[in-house]
Parts: sequence; structure tokens; C-alpha cells
Amino acid sequence: VVPETADLAAVRAGAAKHVNLSASLLTSAAQDPAHASIVDDAIKWAQKDVGKRGNRRLVSMHAAERLAVEFAQAMAELITGRVSIEVDGRLAYKRRATIDKARLLVGHLEELGVGKERILIKIPATWEGIEAATTLQAKSGINCHMTLVFGLHQTAACADAGVAVIGPAVGRITDYHKKQDGVEDYAPHQDPGVIKALQMRDYLR
Repeated sequence: VVPETADLAAVRAGAAKHVNLSASLLTSAAQDPAHASIVDDAIKWAQKDVGKRGNRRLVSMHAAERLAVEFAQAMAELITGRVSIEVDGRLAYKRRATIDKARLLVGHLEELGVGKERILIKIPATWEGIEAATTLQAKSGINCHMTLVFGLHQTAACADAGVAVIGPAVGRITDYHKKQDGVEDYAPHQDPGVIKALQMRDYLR
């Protein structure tokens, strides 16, 4: 079990080996007083990076981007395995920008003492995202964690790219079919998300 969280206390209590750091959870985690030092470090880095040329808005933008790096470094200190950190979802259809951002994130974490072998770069499994992962794996040795995988075609393409982790969106697949079928729930053996995930597993095996 790999928890998807930005809560350091939860990771510590659960003795997790790996962590999936979700950008959607960073905002709430950043408001927890227990994480104040992480937020402060992100702001200090942003102020230094922007320098005198920047205003408060620019500093806040840089700090928000840096926040994931600071949380990933804090998580890496708590676990023995790998931390997944995601590239901005707005880059999902931009191959070159995804590659550049992934290398930047890995570079920042290496500066903080987290080796790239302990990092998984989380990328949406669009055509451009998979192409970016192919380059990152082959040319930079950066391991990728593909997300938003809905079908067997994506699974096959991700496997051909040599990515480290393929994450089927089981719940989202099920939610889509619930809406299409007009039902509240499915029996486990009829759940479309579960069925699809098992098909993906069998293909990979």
C-alpha cells in the first residue's frame, strides 16, 4: 500500500515505505501548523530565487511550485523507498515542457540530498506525457509514475516506454460507468474500474 498524502504525521504513523505526494493535497497540508517550517523554507527559497526583481505575486508563484519539492524532501527523510512528485497537470499535452519540468524537479531534490533513484516523476499518460517519459527514462535515468491511465492502450504504451509505475485510475473509471449506467454501485466482480485494472495487470504480466 502506497499512501497518497502530503501529511507527514500520517506517513510516520503508518510506517509507509513509499509515498505518492499529491499536488491536490499540498494546499491543505501547507495550512497545518505542523508543516510551517516546510512552507517557510519554500517561501525563503522563492524570495532568493526571484530576488529584487520580483513582486509578492511572483514570489508566491515560485513558492507554490517549490512547496512540492520541500514536502518531497521531508517525506524522503521519513521513508526508505521512493516519493512520487507530480509535474504540473497543465503540461499534460506539452512534451518538451514536461521533460524540462521533470528534470528541474529532480535537480532541486538532488540539491537537497535526495538522489534521483528515490524519486518518481508523476506524469499524466497522454500521448505527449508518455513520449516525455520515454525520453526521461532513456536519456536521464529519471523514473516515471504514469497517472490518469484509463485504458489498455495507455497501459501498453506506458510499458513500452519503460516507466517504473503505471497507475490505473480505478475509481474514475468506475465513476464514469456509474454515470453512464445510472447506478449507485456495482458488485465487486462487476465493477468496471476493477475489471479494467485486472485486465491491465494481466497484460503487464
